[in-house]
Amino acid sequence: MNNSYSPQQLEQIIALALRQQQDQQNCVSESELFDIAEQSGLDAKQTEAALKLWQQQQQQRRAQWKKHLAFKIHAGSFISISCMLFLIDWLTGGAWWFFLANVRHEHWFI
Repeated sequence: MNNSYSPQQLEQIIALALRQQQDQQNCVSESELFDIAEQSGLDAKQTEAALKLWQQQQQQRRAQWKKHLAFKIHAGSFISISCMLFLIDWLTGGAWWFFLANVRHEHWFI
């Protein structure tokens, strides 16, 4: 490899490698999890049940986050389109359609 790197690039590469190494060191494998649970006085069935419950909770949180994100996207689209239509109505002049709709239905009972 004949690539050369500036001191700033070298610093960024080394910092990234150190972060990746630290992330890997902070992780615990499933077998280590069961060993830790056993040392804490839990049997394998209790640990397995807790692990499955935790995974279900994580899935529910992800699903809830996705629903919330979808709501934000749809609300943003609705507001953007409504503002655009209002702007078009305002720029073209004439009577505003929402006032006309209100006037027409004001005396619907007569």
